[in-house]
Amino acid sequence: MSRPLEIVLHVPKCAGSTLEGHLHAHLGPPVFWSAPKRTRSLPLELFGRKYRATLPAAPDTIRAVSGHYIGRSVETLFPGRQMIRSVLLREPKALVLSWYNFRMMRYAAQGMAPYPFGLHLRCLAPDPLSHFLLSHWLEIPWLRLARMTAAEKLVRLEEALGQFDFVGDISECDQLVAALSKRLGLPEKAAKENSGHAWAGLTSWQPLRLGTLAPDDREALTARTHLDACLYARVVEGKDAPLRDASSLSRLGSPSPACGTHTTASPRANATYECPGTLAGP
Repeated sequence: MSRPLEIVLHVPKCAGSTLEGHLHAHLGPPVFWSAPKRTRSLPLELFGRKYRATLPAAPDTIRAVSGHYIGRSVETLFPGRQMIRSVLLREPKALVLSWYNFRMMRYAAQGMAPYPFGLHLRCLAPDPLSHFLLSHWLEIPWLRLARMTAAEKLVRLEEALGQFDFVGDISECDQLVAALSKRLGLPEKAAKENSGHAWAGLTSWQPLRLGTLAPDDREALTARTHLDACLYARVVEGKDAPLRDASSLSRLGSPSPACGTHTTASPRANATYECPGTLAGP
């Protein structure tokens, strides 16, 4: 009988790098497969499947799959295998702040100046956690997503995550590592990778916290992560969180006029930055 296949969905800023690093270090390719991006010549949002569906070895050789780009269709590449699905999520406001701080620390390490959190938020599609899961795991193209209501998205997400064997908070990373390691015969502890603490040691950037946000930014952050907050409360915390009935939540928001590029004074003259756009961005 074929061994089970571990599918570890890597949601950005949810300890996925630590999980992938552990699997890569102790299984290594091709036993561990981090599925690559489908294409670099066209926007991934145009497609359903975001990963390149070419296996690096025979299906029975591969024991674990992960990566930003995998979707549920990856399971069809492994007929007859039992799937063990795992994912770590993060409280939505903390996720957006972590992403912003990561970008600013990376820019600072490259000699560029930061841009304001308000600009980051305005350029970000609302509910980035939900839309990452819908577009990547459920493989829904962006144009279809734009026609879905928030209630429809929440139903699809709850159904999909209900099929996972482990859905936890980022604080449960060690627990997930231990469970994966026991099933795969790996060391039970993983080295932290791509963490905010590691990046903070490379720059003088002071991470922005929820408590230090300006009132307008805090209010905007709450409003733009309402669907994410409902999803997180339901699937991670087990709470019956109601979805607010508001037209602003029903469709995917249009980009702000501020989106696109932003130029600011920095040690690099006329340094230009791309606005974030989607959660899968660099």
